[in-house]
Amino acid sequence: MSNQLQDTFSFRYTLFKVEARIAQGMLLSKMGLKTIIVPLADVVHIYIDDGRDRDHVEMIVCYRNRKGRLRRAKLFSEPNEAGFEALKDALLAERPELDISHLDRLDAYRMM
Repeated sequence: MSNQLQDTFSFRYTLFKVEARIAQGMLLSKMGLKTIIVPLADVVHIYIDDGRDRDHVEMIVCYRNRKGRLRRAKLFSEPNEAGFEALKDALLAERPELDISHLDRLDAYRMM
């Protein structure tokens, strides 16, 4: 992602309003008391789990921390939230190879 890119996305998950932002090469998200900060250059996979057996949609952003270990940041949304879809599209626009949503859940979790 370009360091010049800055976008803000809002969507709902249960009682919470989720705010997510892409700015200065970082993914920043706030839901209630939980804050997520992920350097976009360190992201290795993005998985969208919108299985029929769930009443929500989950985005798992898998990244390497400073020690090189894989970590997962999870964002949740109600189904069909435009802000969540826009965030997904923005994250994958420049690096579509990160998307592993075509895999089934078990295979994706093995990679992450």
